[in-house]
Amino acid sequence: MLFNIEQLDQQLRELEQRFEDLSSRIEEKFSVISNLRSRLDQIRADINQIRAQLDQLNAQLKEKKDALQQLRNKRQELLDKLRELKARRSELRNELRFKRELLKKIGQTISELKQQLRLGKKLSKDDIRRLIENLEVEHEISPTPDLKRELEFFRRIMSLEKELNMMELIEKLREKANNLVMEIDYIRSELVLIDEDLKKINEKLLPQVTQDIINTKQEIANLVARIRQLIEQREQLKRERDSVKEEILRKYAEIKQLREELNKLYSELEKIQILKIATEKAQRLLQRKNRLLQMRRSLEDKFRQAYERLMRGERVSLDELSVLSYIEPENE
Repeated sequence: MLFNIEQLDQQLRELEQRFEDLSSRIEEKFSVISNLRSRLDQIRADINQIRAQLDQLNAQLKEKKDALQQLRNKRQELLDKLRELKARRSELRNELRFKRELLKKIGQTISELKQQLRLGKKLSKDDIRRLIENLEVEHEISPTPDLKRELEFFRRIMSLEKELNMMELIEKLREKANNLVMEIDYIRSELVLIDEDLKKINEKLLPQVTQDIINTKQEIANLVARIRQLIEQREQLKRERDSVKEEILRKYAEIKQLREELNKLYSELEKIQILKIATEKAQRLLQRKNRLLQMRRSLEDKFRQAYERLMRGERVSLDELSVLSYIEPENE
């Protein structure tokens, strides 16, 4: 069975065109894979960059949280200091109130003692001591059996001793009062310092620490928001990375399928080429056989014509009769 060469050529051209199309599609998919790999490398670089930023922001976040804890501790220390100062101020105020009342009572006592002293003759303590000594000496030197004079003597001595005791008591009370005044002044000074410390803490230190806490909390909130934003970007990039990987795998699968088609097409192309070669060879053999057959028939015709002329007695040349030697046998 012989095939039509033109049909085989047409099939070869169609197969070659399909082969070129498949090869072009494979090249296009490799080009797409190359672009996808470039995008994949860029995504990985972006993920690494975000990871570095996250490490830096997390370190800053830790520092801010430590700073916030220190500020809270400082605020607590200030609040504790406020409580201590207020408790101390309350204690000093109570003590001041008590000492003022005591000082007032001492003043009243001194005034009362002075009032009693004003009833008699105004003498110094030394004068009163000398009078007491003189009276005692006089009593020892010239005792008297007169009971009335004896009682007068004792009343006089007791009056002088009472006046002396009162004067000494006034001095002691004045000394106590002076000490109380000094103590009151010291308490007042301490209260002034406490009020200054309270004012400094309430109006400066505590508001500043509170504001620092607010600012630090805001900085922490900003860092957390930025970290969450970067994490979301990273997760989005990871999803895109996985999608690109899947796309690359799909492209490789498509390339594999195209290569299988290409291999099948190549096998079919080889078969057609082999078939064409065989057909061309068969056609050449057939054409040669036809040419030989045609030549044989032509020689047979010439021999038959020469033989018929010879049978009719006509003159035939030796060359015309020798043509029989050129005729191949049928089985050849």
